[in-house]
Amino acid sequence: MKKALKLLAISTISVFFVSCNDTSKNTEQDDQHAIEARPVKVQTISLETIGVTETYPATILAAEEAHVAPIQPGQIRKINVEVGDNVKKGNLLIEMDATQLNQTRVQYHDAKRDLQRMDSLIKYGSIAEQMYDKAKLQYEVLASALKTLDENTYIRAPFSGVITGKYFNERENFTGVAPQLGVSAILTIMQIDELKVEVHISERYFPLIKEGMQTELETNIYPDKKFTGQIKTIYPTIDAATKTFKIEIRIKNQQQLLRPGMFARVTINFGETKTVVIPANTLLKQEGTNNRYIFLYEDGIAKRVEVEPKTRYNDKIEIISTENLEGKTFIISGHVGLNDGSPVTIVQE
Repeated sequence: MKKALKLLAISTISVFFVSCNDTSKNTEQDDQHAIEARPVKVQTISLETIGVTETYPATILAAEEAHVAPIQPGQIRKINVEVGDNVKKGNLLIEMDATQLNQTRVQYHDAKRDLQRMDSLIKYGSIAEQMYDKAKLQYEVLASALKTLDENTYIRAPFSGVITGKYFNERENFTGVAPQLGVSAILTIMQIDELKVEVHISERYFPLIKEGMQTELETNIYPDKKFTGQIKTIYPTIDAATKTFKIEIRIKNQQQLLRPGMFARVTINFGETKTVVIPANTLLKQEGTNNRYIFLYEDGIAKRVEVEPKTRYNDKIEIISTENLEGKTFIISGHVGLNDGSPVTIVQE
């Protein structure tokens, strides 16, 4: 009898503890669920029409630049300009030794006389056609050589501009390379009445940018002055690594206030576009990185989505993402400290 009572007592105690344990587990699960299901406020993402402007750093370049030199080494007889001189297209800049030119000129005139004489003879069949063709070819070869030698003995400005570099003096032998540059040059000429800048633009703007669009240029040298530029060239390919394309902007510089090598900031107005704009305080930053992200609301779960911030508009900011965000619901309050996959519950205002 005592043994039966003892077994009954043990069974009762076991049931009690099991019951308590189950109750405890349920309570813990309920508490955990209550903690994890964080109350949040949400908003639907829609596209907004905004004016799009971007500013890019750039270095001002000459519209045209040329290193002036003959095609082969030789003695420099005369240099007619100095650094800083303005020149017109076609002005004589350099005179090289003319010995080879003079020799070729004599040979050219001899060949020309021979061909003229044969012109008369071939009409009457006095010479073979093969002989005539040979004389004609000799004349044409010498005419071409004479033209090339003349252009490389008397070297002229390829365009109007200013002399910005001089690397040899008169009577020196041009060796084919300017040591200071590592390229073939006796002089350098730049066109600075017109300048250019080259800018790399995000591929997202490719449909918006057009040749002839106006741009604005600012410099640290003239902080209160803005210069107008115009897009001249849009390069047709996208860089696969940077996802950008290059454009060339031309700037008129008749007063020559700007100079090649100056730092500038170029602002481009791309017009109006529809894009995603969200409250700036909903954009989160991953600690220790530059990664930005937001949380979408999907069936009671917070989903983290990486985004790229663009232009800020007061308390709002434009974002772009590889994911289509239009029409999605995102978390605007209660999002700080959330993790990807955290359970959330929507609360009303």
